[in-house]
Amino acid sequence: MEVPVSIFNLPVIIPQENLASFINEKIPKDLYEKEDQNDGLKVSGTRIGQIGVKMVDSEIRYTIQIILEIEKRTLLGKFNAKGIIELDLKTSFILTTAWKVSSTTVLAFYEWKEKPSVKTGLGNLNVKGIADIFLEKNESRICESIDKAIEEQVNFKNIINPVWDKLNESILLPKPLNANFLLRPENLSLSPFKGSLNQIQTLTCIKANPSLDFSLKAANKPLPLPPFSTCDFQDSGFQIYMPVSINYDMATKLATEYLRGQKFEVSGQEVILETIEIGKSEHKLEIALGLSGFIKGVAIVKFIPTLNKNTSEILIQEVEFNLKTKNIFAKGASWLLKKSIIDSIKNNANNALQEGMEKARAVLVEELRSIDLNGNGTLDAQIESIALNDFQIEPTKLSILIFLKGDGQLNVVL
Repeated sequence: MEVPVSIFNLPVIIPQENLASFINEKIPKDLYEKEDQNDGLKVSGTRIGQIGVKMVDSEIRYTIQIILEIEKRTLLGKFNAKGIIELDLKTSFILTTAWKVSSTTVLAFYEWKEKPSVKTGLGNLNVKGIADIFLEKNESRICESIDKAIEEQVNFKNIINPVWDKLNESILLPKPLNANFLLRPENLSLSPFKGSLNQIQTLTCIKANPSLDFSLKAANKPLPLPPFSTCDFQDSGFQIYMPVSINYDMATKLATEYLRGQKFEVSGQEVILETIEIGKSEHKLEIALGLSGFIKGVAIVKFIPTLNKNTSEILIQEVEFNLKTKNIFAKGASWLLKKSIIDSIKNNANNALQEGMEKARAVLVEELRSIDLNGNGTLDAQIESIALNDFQIEPTKLSILIFLKGDGQLNVVL
């Protein structure tokens, strides 16, 4: 059976106001201090008020007001002045393969809100002109201090790692499946960050090859978080293809647990199902049923199971029925027994599959929603539908493909 790759495309949402709060908290108050002995000039810069922050497309833009304290030594002595300058800065950033932020900040524009000047006996000393020259010479140092704060404080790996680790864990699915679900993610990538009116968004793209383990050994070895890579922005949502391989011994065990002791009524008499054995005969599925009660013996049913994809229902076609019993009176009622058994096989098979799928859906949603992002947010996920996608009988096993479709998003707090 060919199994398509499972895909998770989960949007990552960061509110613009959260980015603003984060930047205001993490960018230090004392942004800059520099002394130039040759010019006799000392300048220090302390930011005041709130930083105006907005991510537009792929750039973070800031408006920062800074008090500049200027000390100038001249032949007339030492003079001090203060001024308020407003800086407009832009930061572009990338994630390295190690999931670290690498940012580049540039000064786009500045404007004096309060021009610095010092009155002397000889007139006003043009400190603003001196400060302008000093700023132009040292623009890169101011920007580097912002980049350093961003790169040290933003740790995207701490946000993504819990998601990756959780997707690597086995999930126990309850009866009638009673198996470990292994998602087995292969890679994880992010689309470029993009800022809009109220939020910043990227897309987490994950490819996986899930499996179901009935041995309950959960031998899946967790993989480390892969190096960062990019993906194109695309439709959100996830599509999980869950292949279920059940060998005939396991199928016999599951069917026995589900059906043993079931009673049929034939010609007003009770027939009890005692044993079940499932196998393959040529191109058909073969089920041998040990009976007691009114009919003591073995009923052998051979048929081809097919899937109605519109209703996600197993259908039974090309039925062969043979009853082996010493009760000659029971043989005359075998056609009634055949109908009861065929209806029971079809109904119970579909009921067991539907029950298993619904329980699997509930458990998977609960597990996804339980992902802890180390205090950096939550994962909101829902599975919208679950259905049979394929059903095949093979020489040693039954192969079933379950398809789950859902949506969700990571709500991140920096």
